[in-house]
Amino acid sequence: CDEVNRELEQTMIDMYGENFSMGGLAGFAFGGVTSFCAMAHHIPEGGNCAILYGPHVGIDDKGNVGKINRRGRMCSGACCGSAAAAAGYVKSVKSGEVKAAAPPQECIDAQQTFVGNMLLPYAQRLEDAKNNQVELPLALFDSQDELMQKIVAGGCGEVHSPGNIALIGGIQINTPAGTSEFFLPKVFEIRNNRGELVANLIDTLYVVEPEASKKDDIFTVMIKALTLLLLLLTVMSLGLHVAGQRTNLMEARQIQRDLQMGNLYVQENEDSLPKRKKQKLLV
Repeated sequence: CDEVNRELEQTMIDMYGENFSMGGLAGFAFGGVTSFCAMAHHIPEGGNCAILYGPHVGIDDKGNVGKINRRGRMCSGACCGSAAAAAGYVKSVKSGEVKAAAPPQECIDAQQTFVGNMLLPYAQRLEDAKNNQVELPLALFDSQDELMQKIVAGGCGEVHSPGNIALIGGIQINTPAGTSEFFLPKVFEIRNNRGELVANLIDTLYVVEPEASKKDDIFTVMIKALTLLLLLLTVMSLGLHVAGQRTNLMEARQIQRDLQMGNLYVQENEDSLPKRKKQKLLV
């Protein structure tokens, strides 16, 4: 729902045209199986579909994870706000301050109730985390990925054969104006219209370490290198990497490590404020 996520969405639209939205608060696919089936009926004959899903998290200009600098506001605020509210609810339920909410009978705030309850299984994980603001989007993704797998299993048969389903799951990282946004991929796989796994591509997004390469024969290394090249071209065609911009893998890897440690600091570039920020694939 958050407008800060329109950058990634617009990048995809620029490549493929208008999209079908299944999402809701905190990134959960509240459209469910019904929306998936409706989307499947819009796929051109002989075509495939790509589903991009996952939560988002902000990092403000002071390096605070879980916050974002918003236009026209002096101080940074929660990002994602729905996730922050759900985390507060989960903490209160675990401590016994409140009871877990029953399934909503009215739709006035049904989505937020579901977000909180779907995060409840991760209460101990959030409590044990060194930085629960860093752990929160990771826990949310696991919950959302479980939901998406169920949705695909329930609706995949509506995709006309031989069409395939590309699942691209991850965490959108929102940053201050003038800096690149990042996408941390967690799932990258292809499934057919029977829900069967055709290819799991997530490992090919990560560069093989030199020590690991020494254990492979030259043919295996060449195959891995070719696979990585083809995958990068695929990612670019999906609009996750803006043409003309090269991702610095070492920088991105350090940012990923810093994000996991809760030590990511972003400095706003006040000299250059483009209308749209560029997307970087964080691998």
